[in-house]
Amino acid sequence: MQLAKILVITVILLGLLAGCTNSAVGELDVLVKNANNEPLAGAKVVSNTQPDGQLKVTGITNSEGKVIFKDIKPGNYEFYVSYYGQKGFSVTVKAGKVTTTTVITGSS
Repeated sequence: MQLAKILVITVILLGLLAGCTNSAVGELDVLVKNANNEPLAGAKVVSNTQPDGQLKVTGITNSEGKVIFKDIKPGNYEFYVSYYGQKGFSVTVKAGKVTTTTVITGSS
């Protein structure tokens, strides 16, 4: 009987934990476009500065010109995009939120 109670409580707690999101981190979605407002696939997006304790953030845009950085520390970031030269941008990521930004770089 006692074991059955423990199992029920464990199952309930695991279910609650599975539905939780980590609000101590955020997400950054970057869309990179060219001067003609077309998505740029294959652009490199790299952080120059990031909050203390956050490793450098780096990624390559997909076929839709997007790169998504999940579970990163909230705070101020400075990035550069490499495709047609380099273009810098700054963004603030908030805990428990999805931050989106669009960067226009290079020529058509």
